[in-house]
Amino acid sequence: MKDQQLACVILLLIIGGFLYGAQTFQQRAAAQRREADTARETMDAAQMSFVAAKRGLDQLKTSTGGLREFLEKWEPFLRSTQSAQATEQRVVDLVKQSDIFTESQRFELMERRGDAVLTGCLRAHIVVKDEYVKVINWLGNLEESIPTSRLTSCVLRRAESGSDVHLELVVDLPILPSI
Repeated sequence: MKDQQLACVILLLIIGGFLYGAQTFQQRAAAQRREADTARETMDAAQMSFVAAKRGLDQLKTSTGGLREFLEKWEPFLRSTQSAQATEQRVVDLVKQSDIFTESQRFELMERRGDAVLTGCLRAHIVVKDEYVKVINWLGNLEESIPTSRLTSCVLRRAESGSDVHLELVVDLPILPSI
């Protein structure tokens, strides 16, 4: 009987080992299922977040469409006003090309603080004396070639001779940081 008892004990140990192994596998499988469910929930939340972000981006694109079109059209003009020296040279070249008599021309750099868009402003003081048609055409060419300029002061008076005019002009030319 001792052999039978020993065989029963060994059989019980083997059955217990199988049950322990099966229970361990079942616990691991349950843990893996919980991890998979958590990962699936995280994926669903991320997909919902992605869809919401994409919808927000689409709304932002449609709401800023006009501004982006404006920037595309004005970008060449804005790029040309990135340094005070280049902007000053453009004004000087316009004066030379127009072949008008310039009594004086002075430039001063005015830096702006607190404004993130404009780093500064080049203020041009120009006094011109020539024929009315040439002066007005030159002023139109100035506004056409540098459309970001702002006329701060424009005093047009009759000069001493026939069709000549005396123009005192103060123009603000914005200096923008690189785009």
